[in-house]
Formats: sequence, structure tokens, C-alpha cells
Amino acid sequence: MKYYTLMKMIIIEDILRTKYFIQRLIFFIKII
Repeated sequence: MKYYTLMKMIIIEDILRTKYFIQRLIFFIKII
């Protein structure tokens, strides 16, 4: 159970990081 919760947290963090990265990418593309 603990392991599953840990995996879920890691996945959520990964999704947030990916969203942030994509937003930055779009931002840089708009500048260029």
C-alpha cells in the first residue's frame, strides 16, 4: 500500500513537471 502511494506521488510529480516543461516550451516558441 505504501509503495503504491509512493508510485502515485512520483507519477503526479512527473505529470506536473511535464506540464511545466511544456508551458515553458510554448513560451519560448512564442518569443521566437
